[in-house]
Amino acid sequence: MAEMPVPQSQNAKIFDGHKTNEGWEGTLAWWYISSFALCVATFGMAPDTNIQAWAQQEAAARLKLKEESPDAVFEFGKHYYQSEDNA
Repeated sequence: MAEMPVPQSQNAKIFDGHKTNEGWEGTLAWWYISSFALCVATFGMAPDTNIQAWAQQEAAARLKLKEESPDAVFEFGKHYYQSEDNA
């Protein structure tokens, strides 16, 4: 009866003999880096949708309207802040 061969894969060194880069590796690295930069730029330019930021802008708009006309009456539920996009 023949003996079964003993696997030697556990004795192999990781990445042993892989000294050169293949042609696709540089392109893949470029895509990973550019995608990461695009994600960082996108998150950096995202508008601030925090409730405190909205409340601060709304309060500043109401104070400005109150200074312009002291007898102004504000309605509940109406937004007085107009951004540059909505103006």
